[in-house]
Amino acid sequence: MPEAQFARIDKRFARIDQRLDGLTTSVADLKTGLDDTNRHMRVFYEDVKGDIRMLAEHLAGLDARMARGFLELRQELASHLLPRDAALRDVAGRVTDHERRIGALEQARVQGR
Repeated sequence: MPEAQFARIDKRFARIDQRLDGLTTSVADLKTGLDDTNRHMRVFYEDVKGDIRMLAEHLAGLDARMARGFLELRQELASHLLPRDAALRDVAGRVTDHERRIGALEQARVQGR
């Protein structure tokens, strides 16, 4: 009987050894996979940094073009607003003069009665 028990225990230890060997292989595979993933992520990280640098350069150029465009727009608007403002002042002056003259005529008419 004791030999049969030892044989069963030996078989169980053999199965445990096989499982441990399989776990060792799985851990090694996992480490290799993590190393590969780490390498790919570093490459991806460098690519993203390059893309961000390129985007910043393009945005700087866009910012300069927009600033020039807005300056041109402000100058264009100013060149159109000045004549318009002068015309409005002229019309306002004429309206004020007409109101003054109409008021004087109305007073003369009231006093003439």
